Amino acid sequence: MVSTTGQLDAPLVDIGAVQREYWERKTVELPSLAKFQKPKGWRGWFKKTHTPVCVIRRLNNTEWDTINEKFLDLRTELAKDSILLQDIIAKTMDGDEISQDEKLIISSATAKAMPIYIGMLEAMIEEPKMNYAEVQAMLDVCDQNDRDNLMAQVNTLTSEKMSVAQAVANERMSEVNELRTQMLGELNLNG
Repeated sequence: MVSTTGQLDAPLVDIGAVQREYWERKTVELPSLAKFQKPKGWRGWFKKTHTPVCVIRRLNNTEWDTINEKFLDLRTELAKDSILLQDIIAKTMDGDEISQDEKLIISSATAKAMPIYIGMLEAMIEEPKMNYAEVQAMLDVCDQNDRDNLMAQVNTLTSEKMSVAQAVANERMSEVNELRTQMLGELNLNG
């Protein structure tokens, strides 16, 4: 029989944290761009064309700050409409039908936010290195599935960044609340 003394007190592995921190680079396939891959040389006609890929990476805090500064005006403009958008999204989540005007508001907000997504992709795409105009051209040529896949990757990274920031903020607030209760307890004892 194997002794397990001390092992029961060990913390369990937080697989969510491991998955968030696991990848630094990710390869994303873009099959809709395969038609633009021309074979090179006469032997290229006999070779199978491969699905084009781009390699994206996680951004560090400095890069996130740069993106936030670059699109500050656009973000403040989007923030003005955020309450209306949240109401429309809540309405759709409840299963209610949205009007044509509400659909126009959502599509307008999506179109306004697109430069931010393109800026994020410009910073995230590591291979092949592209500038803002090239990323925009690539998204224009991609079909809807590939575009949605890339936007989902951006959203995943953004939500991971937000969840980490929220976890840190919650931890700090719990520390502040604990200190506050200690100080109030000491004041009540002395008072």
